[in-house]
Amino acid sequence: MKSIHEVLRDSAGEPAGGSGMAAGPALNLTAALDRVGGDEELLRELAGLFIDDYPRQLQQIEEAIGKQDWKTAEREAHSLKGAVANFGASDASEAARAVEFAAREGRYSELSALLEGTRAEMVRVRAELDRLSPGGFTSP
Repeated sequence: MKSIHEVLRDSAGEPAGGSGMAAGPALNLTAALDRVGGDEELLRELAGLFIDDYPRQLQQIEEAIGKQDWKTAEREAHSLKGAVANFGASDASEAARAVEFAAREGRYSELSALLEGTRAEMVRVRAELDRLSPGGFTSP
């Protein structure tokens, strides 16, 4: 099995490092590994759990917006923000934060577009997390 450092490489062959630019890596591998004390297997396990759960979180945010349940939208976006931050995914975390704060601040007309931006970031995160597992993860 390849190490995480061998799997996640940017186009220059350097370890993925979260440059803060959307075109760069979705994950900051160094930060993610630091959070789990350098335990690559634990990081893979957490990635699998996250992949199993994040679609439900996105769905709950979408449903809450549809029901005008702003507290639930805010709470679920906050939870998603924290979960994805564990992988050093600053762009995705910021996208979820934008949903959270729009719901909190009453900027309801912005929520659908912000949620779509969050979904797009989750696609990027998912693609990189899938590379952590030799066979990829099997959930949606």
